[in-house]
Amino acid sequence: MLLSFAVFAQKRQTDREFDGLKGAVKSVLTERADYRNISKKAGEINRRRESEITYDAKGSRLTWKYYDYRSGDLFDSVRYQLLDGDKISIYEKVDSPNRITAKIDAPEKSANPDSRYTYKLKYKFDDAGNVREEAWYQTDGKLWLRYVYNAKDNQTEELVYDADGKLNQKMIHIYDAKQNETETVFYDVKTDKPDGAEFFQYLEFDAKGNWTKRIVSESDGKSRSLIQSRELMYRTLTYY
Repeated sequence: MLLSFAVFAQKRQTDREFDGLKGAVKSVLTERADYRNISKKAGEINRRRESEITYDAKGSRLTWKYYDYRSGDLFDSVRYQLLDGDKISIYEKVDSPNRITAKIDAPEKSANPDSRYTYKLKYKFDDAGNVREEAWYQTDGKLWLRYVYNAKDNQTEELVYDADGKLNQKMIHIYDAKQNETETVFYDVKTDKPDGAEFFQYLEFDAKGNWTKRIVSESDGKSRSLIQSRELMYRTLTYY
């Protein structure tokens, strides 16, 4: 029984796999560029950093840095660790430009806060070992947000609930045969009807099969004829 449990535990989806990455990825730097028709020719302008994620050798997320959409300067920095068997996230204060100075204090409404982290993350997995639910807890142990993922065939429904169980967001992610996301449909949670959509066209991949360049287009979610190219995304990946 102990051996069976160990084998099952090893099959659980890692952060790196959950993020859709193939191979022993160490870091991913993502950049965006506006995609516009320039002199009647498609072109890009204003390429800048969007995010950078690092993983340990086993695929657990270590850091996640976010960059300002316009300037490309670092504005948010998160570290991930294990604490008492649970994953925790530690948000760091960033002084512009690009200087991390301290850990962000606990949320203001948090009573008797645990100063060791900003959020504690707890997971549930399905029978295949894939992430089924991710719950975020504040430093006083109270639930803040809950993400639920319902995967079937080439689609995954993503639902986001607040602490009271109210549905805040709903999205449907659609994938191709190689598990590259081709479309995300956003829903109005009040009407449960599509409210917008993003479409992804892949242009370049690296030797491991991870995409390194794609076009992002959008529509209002009601008519595919209204699809408009919006931006180019680039990824630079390193491996162990």
